[in-house]
Amino acid sequence: MEPNKENLLKLADYLLSLPVDYSHFHMNYFCSSDESFDCDEAAHAITNCGTVGCALGHGPAAGIAPSTLGWHRYCDKEFGIGTASTEWDWCFGYKWVRHDNTPQGAGKRIKYFLDFGVPEGYRSGLEDDYRHTYQDLYGEK
Repeated sequence: MEPNKENLLKLADYLLSLPVDYSHFHMNYFCSSDESFDCDEAAHAITNCGTVGCALGHGPAAGIAPSTLGWHRYCDKEFGIGTASTEWDWCFGYKWVRHDNTPQGAGKRIKYFLDFGVPEGYRSGLEDDYRHTYQDLYGEK
């Protein structure tokens, strides 16, 4: 599968444009249902308007047409990234919530991916990789 660079860049630019104090973003809330885009109760509890989304969930707000395919297939179709891949984990993985739960961080990771790919040696799902990669990208601990 080939990444859709145009849509990824559009999403990254949108995420980077959001205010630093933007409260409708959370990397841990992802609607996994392939039936609809309805979010679960946990996501609704984050803000009183009930519209919290992860990086992928902001695709429609960034101008990337929503569909009735569900989020997994939406990611495949619109971004060209399989949801069981290292690329997915780098750009959209929920464990980033522990290190950088901001739209700006997600936008930076997507742009990094577009420029360089997934960092060499990064293995999805490993907590140490998130922590070390975060330090490498942002120069912070």
